[in-house]
Order: sequence, then C-alpha cells, then structure tokens
Amino acid sequence: MNKPIIGMVPSITDDLRSYTLYVRYAKAIEIAGGIPLALPYVSEEEDLKAVLDKCDGLLLPGGDDVDPAYFNEEILNETVTLTQQRDKFEMPLIKLAVELKKPLLAICRGIQIVNVTFGGDLYQDLPTQLNVKHHPSGRPEYTGHTVVFKEGSYLAKLFGSQSVFTNSYHHQAIRRVPECLTVVGNCEEDGVIEALVMENHPYFVCVQWHPEITIASDGPSRMLFDDFIEHCKSCNC
Repeated sequence: MNKPIIGMVPSITDDLRSYTLYVRYAKAIEIAGGIPLALPYVSEEEDLKAVLDKCDGLLLPGGDDVDPAYFNEEILNETVTLTQQRDKFEMPLIKLAVELKKPLLAICRGIQIVNVTFGGDLYQDLPTQLNVKHHPSGRPEYTGHTVVFKEGSYLAKLFGSQSVFTNSYHHQAIRRVPECLTVVGNCEEDGVIEALVMENHPYFVCVQWHPEITIASDGPSRMLFDDFIEHCKSCNC
C-alpha cells in the first residue's frame, strides 16, 4: 500500500514572506509511515479543496496563539502572541477536513484552533486566569504531567490505560467546549482539558501535549502517530 500523504499547516511570518514549521512534526509522520507535506496558504475555497484533496490526512501543529477576537475577547496581556493569517487559513481548512471526513490530528495550538473554529473558547493565559503553569522553564520533552482519560474513550482504549504521562508546553488551554467535540482527557493535577475528539468523524483526535517530540522514546506518543497514519492509509475520503 502506498504511504499516505499528510498535510501539515505551517506558521507564516507577519510580513507574509516565509513559512515556518518544526522538522520534528515531519519526522514523526515519517517514523509512523507517512509522507509529510507542508501546505501552502491559499484563500479561494476551490483551491483549498484542491490542496486538501491531495492529502490523506491533516496534521495541525503547534504555534502562536489564536486571536481572541474569534471568541469575542480582547487580548488579555503581553503573553498572547498572534499569527492572524494562520487563523484565517486554518479555520476554513478544518471545516473542510470535517466535510470531507479527512483524518485529523491536532497538537497544542491545533486543539485550540479546532475548539475555537467550532464555537468554543480558551483561557488566554493559564497562570493569570487559573494560577496554573503548563509552560515549564525546562525542555518540554523532560517536563510534564499525567493526563487522565475518560473511561471507555477512544484514547483510553488506544493506550490501554486510563492515564499516561505527557509532556507539557503551553500557556493557553481549552475553556468552553462546543457540542460537536467531546472532552476525553484532563490533567490529573488541575483538571485542565488535554484531549478532545469528534465522535461522529472517522478520525478526529486533538491533544494539548507534544507527542511529536517524544515519539522515538515514548510508547503512547508512537501509538498516537501510528494510529493516525493507519487511519490515513485506510481513508476513502
């Protein structure tokens, strides 16, 4: 069977002159058996569909914060950094991926933009609003917390466990969740939402941690990417 092509959304610089994307996302896709493809920003709906039609799955990587204007708030403080062009590109892309039933894996910013796209909102800064710190000073592959999964949920079944230790590197988090998404994982220490799924979609998994960083050394990280790629291989979309 041919390897599936996985579209990845890069960030874009404020001057619109270049895209940026950590190589570790592409490497994780390769390790799991896929072919990574960085997507160009296109604005026309037909062009967006043409781009997504070339992909067997979609990966939404981490990046800057989502513009709080999308959930009717002003920027909270100086910790909030935006990439507004990425918001404008990514939100219709996510909706189209759902329409076309493309397998989707969202990581860090990815889970946040998904939540906002469908009408949810965010804590703009966890230390300020909840007195919670999920953005340690150490390297994210070495620091983290335990995520507890909803009993019987997709991720609990995938990992064969009600909890896994995950790395952590984010200052924003999910607050209000729209009806189309289901919370399946929370931080054990403070209850912060760490995993969402869309249950009526063939494969739609969103996590707040960074499995792409630890895929080579962590079993659950490898399981998550392997599972995503397997669904992309069998996608008839």
